[in-house]
Amino acid sequence: MRNVNECKVCQSELLDTLLELPNLPLSETYGIYDPNFKGFDQAIDICSLCGHVQLAFQLPPSVLYNDVDYNYSTANSSSTSKRFNSFKEFIGQTMNRQTISIIDIGGNDITLLSLFDVPNKYLVDPSLAVHIDYQDVQTIKGFVEDIDLGQIAPQVVLCSHTLEHIAEPREFIQKLLENCAETTLFYFEVPCFEKQINALRFDAFFHQHFHYFHPTSIKKLLESCNAEIVSMQYNAYPTCGGAVMFAFKKKSIEIKTTTQFTLPIQTAANLKKSFRSEYEKFSQLNNQISLWLDKMPRVYGYGASLLLPVIFYHIGAAAQKIKIVFDDNHSKAGFSYKNIPNLKVDTPSNYQIVEGDGILITSYENIPTLKQLIKRRFVAECFEGFDI
Repeated sequence: MRNVNECKVCQSELLDTLLELPNLPLSETYGIYDPNFKGFDQAIDICSLCGHVQLAFQLPPSVLYNDVDYNYSTANSSSTSKRFNSFKEFIGQTMNRQTISIIDIGGNDITLLSLFDVPNKYLVDPSLAVHIDYQDVQTIKGFVEDIDLGQIAPQVVLCSHTLEHIAEPREFIQKLLENCAETTLFYFEVPCFEKQINALRFDAFFHQHFHYFHPTSIKKLLESCNAEIVSMQYNAYPTCGGAVMFAFKKKSIEIKTTTQFTLPIQTAANLKKSFRSEYEKFSQLNNQISLWLDKMPRVYGYGASLLLPVIFYHIGAAAQKIKIVFDDNHSKAGFSYKNIPNLKVDTPSNYQIVEGDGILITSYENIPTLKQLIKRRFVAECFEGFDI
C-alpha cells in the first residue's frame, strides 16, 4: 500500500483529509465468506491548491484486480446501455465522421466500441478474457503503457471510467498525448465528485477509485499536460451518482479549437464545505436505516451490488440483520460475499414475503427503479428514507 503525499493533478503537497475510513472493506468481492479477507485503512484527501480529490492510500493492482476477487464487467452492469449511448452522443458532437481508427483504453469488453461504425477498432485492457469472441475488434491484453500507439495511429481515443483507477493520471495523459498525433481527439468519462456527493453516494468512495475528478480538477489536469478542452458535459445516465464527459486534444498553435465548456468551476474551500454538508446528510441517512432495521422483525436486501460491502460498512452493525439479498439476475443466485458474513444472494421467488417484512434497497445505483418494483410486487415495507 502506497501513501500518497502529493496531489496527482498539480503536484502540490497541500493536502487536507476530508474523511478517514478505517478498515474500509474491498468492494466487488463475490465469493465464499472468508473471515481473514481483510479491509484496509483508507482516507479521502483534497488538494487545497487545485481542489482535486484523491485517496490517501493506493493499494497494489494485485490486491484490487486479481482474477479471483475482482468481479466487474462492463456488459454485466445494468445501466451500461443508456450511459454508453449518452457518451456516444457526446462524442458524436465533435468526432470526425471520416474517422477510420479508434481505440478504447481500459474498456473491459467491446460494449462501447460496438456502437461505432469505424473500420479499425482496437481494445486495450489487461483483464481481457481469452475465451470471448471480440468480433471485428483487434484486442491487446495489457496496459496502454506497453503498446506502440504511434504504430496504431488512432484518430480517436476512448477512455470511459478508467482514469479514476490510474495511480498517476498526469503521466498517463502525457504519454497518450506524446504518442498520438496533434489531430487525435481524446474522449474521457469519469465519475464526478460534486455529483457523487450531492447524490449522497459516499459508498462510491472505495479502494479501486484512486481519484475523484470534477470540472475544475479536469481543467487543471489538462492544462498541466499542455492539452486543451474541446468540450465537457455531464452524462445524463451516470454511474456512482454522477459522471462528467470531456473531450480534449494536444494544444496547438496551428489548429484552433472552439471550446464548449460551461460547467461550473469550484474552489477547494467550496468543495470542502459541500463535502462536510453532504456527508452529514449521509450519516443521518445511515442512522435512519439502522433504526429502521432494528425495528423490523425480518428484513431482506434488494440488489446484489458490487459495492454492498461498503454500503454495509457505512450502515454499521445493524446491517448484519440482513441475511438474504434479492437480485433479479438469476445468475447471481447462491452468490455470497467474501467479506460479509452469513449473507446469501437469491431470487425473491424462492421466498414467501409477507406483510410486516421489510426490504432495504441495497443497490444505490438503482434506487428509483427498485423502489417502484418493490412497491408493485411485494406487500413488505420498503425503507423510504432515501429522499433525505
